[in-house]
Amino acid sequence: KELEEIALELEKGKSDDEIQQVLNEKQENEMKNVVGSLDDQEGSALKLVGYTMDKGNKKYSLVKMLKPVVLVAKQVEGPPASSSSSVVQGQAAPRFELLSQDEMSLVSPRLEEVCQNDLERIGIKLEP
Repeated sequence: KELEEIALELEKGKSDDEIQQVLNEKQENEMKNVVGSLDDQEGSALKLVGYTMDKGNKKYSLVKMLKPVVLVAKQVEGPPASSSSSVVQGQAAPRFELLSQDEMSLVSPRLEEVCQNDLERIGIKLEP
């Protein structure tokens, strides 16, 4: 398709630089449309790459969040989930796991309350 566009631009008598500029502008517009449509969605992300593992049973994606995101995690005790353990100054590094939906529904209201109280204590009042 790109070759067809180049051929059409050559027929119009445009130089290589002009053709490259047209193609660059078209690519920029396409990216703006993709990002714009994702940006309109709550919690939107741009998928960078996807992997299928365990004989197709599990799918993973590496994504770039397009808006700031706050993650809530809990510190867990015990050996790491993977065989490659992190060690910092001779001790196992702390491990964190994201909360399940059930945990989040229990923790979220309390966490919001604690954060709001801490902010109000230092003179910052958030409007609901």
